[in-house]
Amino acid sequence: MKNPLRSEAEAFRWLMVVLAGAITVIFAAKLISSTAGLVWATVLIVAGLWWLYRKARAGQRDAPPTRGGDGRNRIVVIAERELGEQVLVEEVVSRLTGHRDQVLILVPVMGNPEDDPGAAVIANESIELARQRMELSLIALRELGIKARGILTGSDRDQALLVSGRTFAADDTVELD
Repeated sequence: MKNPLRSEAEAFRWLMVVLAGAITVIFAAKLISSTAGLVWATVLIVAGLWWLYRKARAGQRDAPPTRGGDGRNRIVVIAERELGEQVLVEEVVSRLTGHRDQVLILVPVMGNPEDDPGAAVIANESIELARQRMELSLIALRELGIKARGILTGSDRDQALLVSGRTFAADDTVELD
């Protein structure tokens, strides 16, 4: 069954539904009688459970839920080498569900000037090598019909994942080093 609190929007929706139900129960108890409030609360609980059951049964035929809440399967790939090698492509493909898959490739730039200010010349070469790795990776995935995009990142892997997580709610992470 899909977790109803998977995203902030869904959690807020559930809060509003529960709040609206509680308000109607309170009004029924105050305006009619406490027994009417109890009966109405029971009706709402049974209806909510029935609705959840039906939704869970319908969801079994759909793709597995995703963190983005929109049915897309998102995979972040940290690629310190290109995906042109068959083994690496197979690793990414094995994680795909075939249901609106999207891949974000994070390519760390080694020798980043932020890490070592004296390495500006080396950094230019590192950026070009990282860009080439990213392009080769994107070509390999796009040739298979996989929707993919890439981002060059600093050498700090955790920071890159944090930044990408804000805009790309990944369901899976593949590290290729």
